[in-house]
Amino acid sequence: MITRFTVAVAAMALMSTAGLTIAHAQSPSPSEPAKPQAQPLDGSYQGTLVCEQMPYAPGPLRAPLDINISGNSAKFARPVFNLDGTRVMGSEIGGGAVEADGKVHLVSSWVTNGAMAQATYDGVLTVKGGTLTGTQSWVLGGEPHARQCFAAVVKARMEPATR
Repeated sequence: MITRFTVAVAAMALMSTAGLTIAHAQSPSPSEPAKPQAQPLDGSYQGTLVCEQMPYAPGPLRAPLDINISGNSAKFARPVFNLDGTRVMGSEIGGGAVEADGKVHLVSSWVTNGAMAQATYDGVLTVKGGTLTGTQSWVLGGEPHARQCFAAVVKARMEPATR
């Protein structure tokens, strides 16, 4: 079972490998100068999506996740695997909205192996990265299923092109 602790540890490890630190929020004092406007979130984010184990699957899903932000729109993609996780069967591709405060709402739907699936993910992104939680639901053999998912992403570093 995936717990919030497992996701928190995974998020901290991912942020650590990207050279990011975790800070505790504090209320500004009245004497502090106003903080600058938030930087735009535009760009690519990469990370991992972790979902609870599906029936008949050998374990939880761990899949790479790519998110691209442009203005107030987001697009994302991740591979869809067969039940034992040994073969890519397609892609989950979706999109959504990004609010000025970094809140993200993503939705998707796809069909694979005769199952119709849909998902929603919500979270918060900053210029360094963020986390999302969500639910995937699908119908297979006329039977509905659902599982919880968690993701941690960091802002992708753009390497200069070489000739």
